[in-house]
Amino acid sequence: MTGDPRRRVPIGLCDRCVHQRIVPTSRSIFTMCEAEGMPRYPGVPVMRCRAFTPRDEPAGGGGAQATPPPPAVR
Repeated sequence: MTGDPRRRVPIGLCDRCVHQRIVPTSRSIFTMCEAEGMPRYPGVPVMRCRAFTPRDEPAGGGGAQATPPPPAVR
């Protein structure tokens, strides 16, 4: 990888969470969790997380989903 955030592997729930921060370096891309009490750099893919908060909460509520989003094709 070249550090380009557009060329990433899907990493489960983190890709849809408000607590995720992408940290690109010259050789890698890391996902950082900014949720209090959670590991800063979780092992991926994250399939379950007590701090998961969807970025776009659907109308009527919702909760953490155990299935990751489909892979992004770029």
